[in-house]
Amino acid sequence: MNILAHDKDKQPWWDRIVTNVVLGALPFHAKNHCERLIQVENVGAVVVMCRDFEFSPLFGKAVSPEDWRDAGVEVLHLPTEDGDAPNEEDIMKAVSFMHEFIHTLSGGKSVYVHCKSGRGRSVVVVVCFLVYSFQVSTEEAIEMIKKKRAQINMGYEQLLACKTFEKSIFPDRDIDLTPPVSMNVVKYITDLSESITFPPLDFLK
Repeated sequence: MNILAHDKDKQPWWDRIVTNVVLGALPFHAKNHCERLIQVENVGAVVVMCRDFEFSPLFGKAVSPEDWRDAGVEVLHLPTEDGDAPNEEDIMKAVSFMHEFIHTLSGGKSVYVHCKSGRGRSVVVVVCFLVYSFQVSTEEAIEMIKKKRAQINMGYEQLLACKTFEKSIFPDRDIDLTPPVSMNVVKYITDLSESITFPPLDFLK
């Protein structure tokens, strides 16, 4: 989704999911997002999932990790390809960063977690944080988020990353990590196409 599709009356740039966690899209200076997040939302730390090129000034100057640091905000930058899931190490870093800030360093301040549109990569981080902090399931965490930010839209790999994290935290839980039938069919077709060897087209010579 293009970040320009966000509108305060349709799709808010960000939403407060729980008391100290705000989830949203890439903030911009022209919209005073940095100031509003710090002053209105009481943000004191940020988890940034965007890759460096996503801060390109194509649609205006985005708030970069350096800008946040200059404003006195704690930053964890975990560049992740759009549409992909953060790896297990990065997810753990993000959850630990958020947990430590909220429970030790924040003084009541909030953490802002964002990717480009606040619908995929950043959602993975918030889901995993909720699973860890509230001991809920992945599905329950997703429902908690949807009640506040209905437009979230994680892909299968992102959902799997959340469930894998949940399993690592709660190994006794019965968690289905197998892909849905539709994903198996896609993988089968892909593997089949890669295994087919076509004969040389000698007759074209």
